[in-house]
Amino acid sequence: MEIVRSLVQNLIVIIIIAMLLEMFLPNGDMRRYVKMIMGLLIIVAVIQAVVELGRWDYAAEFPVLTRQSESHELAAIMENGQRLTDEQQKKALEEYKRGIARQVMALASTNTQISLTGVDVKIQSERNKPGYGQVKEMHLTVAQKNKDNGLNNSAGQGIKEVEPVVVAEGNFQQQEGPASQIPEASVVGLVETLAKFFDLSPEQFVINYQ
Repeated sequence: MEIVRSLVQNLIVIIIIAMLLEMFLPNGDMRRYVKMIMGLLIIVAVIQAVVELGRWDYAAEFPVLTRQSESHELAAIMENGQRLTDEQQKKALEEYKRGIARQVMALASTNTQISLTGVDVKIQSERNKPGYGQVKEMHLTVAQKNKDNGLNNSAGQGIKEVEPVVVAEGNFQQQEGPASQIPEASVVGLVETLAKFFDLSPEQFVINYQ
């Protein structure tokens, strides 16, 4: 800063002159007058520097201080921050879905007639839509439970999937094949239990049979 440099130079010159005059002048009133004049010169130099600082163009010397928030660097920082936020929210939603699936499996494990072999939780993941983070649907894969492994597999008969069925209370659709071997009341009871626990409607459950 040129103003500060000039102020320091002026003060150094004034102090040197004052020291020289004090060395050569005899003791008396003259020395006191010289000290007073040197003090006034110092005050004048400081005031002059302050006035020049008031007129100084800070924007020209420090353009960083006047940089607008729309600069490219700030925009890049904001973009990176938003991307990190989106990634963290996505991970949180996935962990939330896994937690709900574990709760569903735990609740279904108490059913003695059917076995829940798979859970797929659908979450409202779009933040600009109502109900963000809420459960939209639950896709449940069920099979008849037996003593061996919880699946109703006869000798030499593999697992066969059929089309999913949307379960509505009082309007359960019976399927041919493996679905017909699963007690209807057990599936309806499981759906009612889960709907009450998660505050959902039965229409939000989709049942897949094995």
